[in-house]
Amino acid sequence: MKSRIFVIAMLSVCLISLNVVSGQDRFPDGTPISDWFKRVEPTRMESLGKSFRITDFGVVSDSTILQTQKIQAIIDKAHEAGGGVVVIPKGIFLSGSLFFKPKTHLHLEEGAVLKGSDDISHFELLMTRMEGQTVVKNR
Repeated sequence: MKSRIFVIAMLSVCLISLNVVSGQDRFPDGTPISDWFKRVEPTRMESLGKSFRITDFGVVSDSTILQTQKIQAIIDKAHEAGGGVVVIPKGIFLSGSLFFKPKTHLHLEEGAVLKGSDDISHFELLMTRMEGQTVVKNR
């Protein structure tokens, strides 16, 4: 019985491999994968506005220092400038809740980590409207 299950499992792997090799890429449900899904085009950051590199504003790479307020101030500065890209460079940066405003974008460079705090108190609650309902949500 165990050998039959093993053989069936191996046949399944082979069929999946043949499907990919033969160019018949499909999602697990059998739906064909469209060409547009495979197309990767890098975002042209210069089209998103001025870059705001967080380390230029006193944020340091340290996974133990909570820097929510400093990072939020940079997001707000980008918004006030009419929009832009908040850039997280290589390193680990610890934060609580951040609120991105219209026309502000986030870019993490290779090796960058924006680490969320493990302390729930670092995530501010605020009143918001969702689907026509007023609720208190984490910010």
